[in-house]
Amino acid sequence: MQSGPGYSSINPQQGKGSAIRDLMRAGFDLYMSADCDHKQLSNKLQSQMPGHQIDDYQSASRKVIDLFDLACKLAFRWANENAPGVQIDESTLEDIFLQELASKANGFSYEQYRRALHYGFDRAIF
Repeated sequence: MQSGPGYSSINPQQGKGSAIRDLMRAGFDLYMSADCDHKQLSNKLQSQMPGHQIDDYQSASRKVIDLFDLACKLAFRWANENAPGVQIDESTLEDIFLQELASKANGFSYEQYRRALHYGFDRAIF
């Protein structure tokens, strides 16, 4: 798979971009391994990656939680718009939902958007 336009591996912020990006990557992986709320994720990030500003942990945690919440909402919306038993095809997933996810929750990699969306479909529908 390729990275498409609109997909970014960093959230461009002057001076803090690298720290936030690193925390978002770690936060994404932590969230995938064990669902947690914003405060729990922020605390886990602080334990795993000490040395950053509290605001950075909170910002990265919020972005990760928002990404997964949005992925679940997109999956739920799709389920409500389609008859029970209809399967979503991979091209629809990538062409429509990944673009929407990337436009509303920016700062993640293409692969993270894919993983979050698959997570959302697994959680929200099945």
